[in-house]
Amino acid sequence: MNKLTVIVALGLGLSMPLSAMAEDVEDVTIRVMEMSEQTKESVLQMIALPDQASDIAREKIKQAERNRVQERVNEDNDENEEMDKERERAMEEMRTELESEIEDRIQENEQTQESRPTPNAGR
Repeated sequence: MNKLTVIVALGLGLSMPLSAMAEDVEDVTIRVMEMSEQTKESVLQMIALPDQASDIAREKIKQAERNRVQERVNEDNDENEEMDKERERAMEEMRTELESEIEDRIQENEQTQESRPTPNAGR
């Protein structure tokens, strides 16, 4: 019986593939290699990413595009604000000039009326 147990245990041990006897998955470290990096094996395998990864990438691209568009809108708004401020400054200058011109004309009219003789002054 002892020999039978040893033979069965030895047979099972030799028949198991070496990958089944590897370390637990938790103990394996995975590292991403650079394309130009050389390894002893010089073998690189393509890893198929799940479909979800491409969906996430597409969403990130869409978000980046939305951000770029929003930045352009913000820049345009800033430019419009500057143009509005410049327009307000120009209008304020025009208003000041017109007020000054009106005051000058009022003073001229007053001086002209003061220098004219009044029709009732001679009677």
